[in-house]
Amino acid sequence: MRVSNRFFAAIFIGMLIGFAIFWSLVRLQLGVPTESSRWCYDILNRKKQLCRAIKGKKLVLVGGSNVLFGLRAHEIEEATGVPTINYGLNAALTGPYLIDLSKEVLNPGDTVLLALEYSGYESMAQDQLFIDYVMSRDPARFEQAPWLTRLKWGFGFSVGELIHRYNTRKKAVAPHTINFPYDVTYLNGNGDQSGHTADKKPADRKKVYDVQGVLGYRLSETSYEVQSIRSFCAWAAKNNIRVLATFPNVVQRPEFDTPVAAQTIREIENLYKSMNVPVVGSARESMLPDTEFFDTRYHLTEEAAKVRTAKLLVHLAPYLKN
Repeated sequence: MRVSNRFFAAIFIGMLIGFAIFWSLVRLQLGVPTESSRWCYDILNRKKQLCRAIKGKKLVLVGGSNVLFGLRAHEIEEATGVPTINYGLNAALTGPYLIDLSKEVLNPGDTVLLALEYSGYESMAQDQLFIDYVMSRDPARFEQAPWLTRLKWGFGFSVGELIHRYNTRKKAVAPHTINFPYDVTYLNGNGDQSGHTADKKPADRKKVYDVQGVLGYRLSETSYEVQSIRSFCAWAAKNNIRVLATFPNVVQRPEFDTPVAAQTIREIENLYKSMNVPVVGSARESMLPDTEFFDTRYHLTEEAAKVRTAKLLVHLAPYLKN
């Protein structure tokens, strides 16, 4: 019995030591920039600068890369005279995080147009890109997260990955190479993506047709995503910030004509209606042919983005006259 107790005690102590080493490796990653997070970090900072340079009221377009690649703040500003910034980032950062980031640049009197990807309304696992971004570029958010959440994020990496990141953290940063079109240099003065013209479509466009799960769910009022939207809209109302909503640009697929998809769209509309947030345009208008997309299901070509923006302006412009 004594041998057995010592054996299990040794195992327990070994597990504690192993966890301590693993968690030390996790914490060593906090605040250490990674190349994989560079693009999101660079464009976010550029868009913050553009927003803060505007002294008066402005319109801010908020969402993931469907906004970045698919809406044109430059054309909206030219048509309406309202200073407009494309604050589109990457949907992998999650809907709650994207709308939370927008609070940093919104002021009383501003208008925000929410165009979240459909994944921004459903409970989804936070992927490697999100965890990598928070740990490397937003360590304060990691520290503020609940203990169990931090554990989940930490265990998103294997021991091998953590050791590799630790070994490379002290090395000189390699010269930055531009990865078309995912680089801050392709942003225009309104924060719009540029250069992704139809003639530059990549040969591999498999991601354009990957729509598995999109609109194949029902909204859950108790989900973190829906509650985050409600919380944001309440915060905006309290701070005299007007919120409008629209649907994300996405490649048209037959599964979007199913009863489940139609129900999900109605539930999104009802969500905003319950908060007195106008929905600008329709989901059907934002579902476009695959020929109009660049390299993923959410990334319109630059030419298609201009056409899409012109159609959205028909619905949006009246709100900007007030």
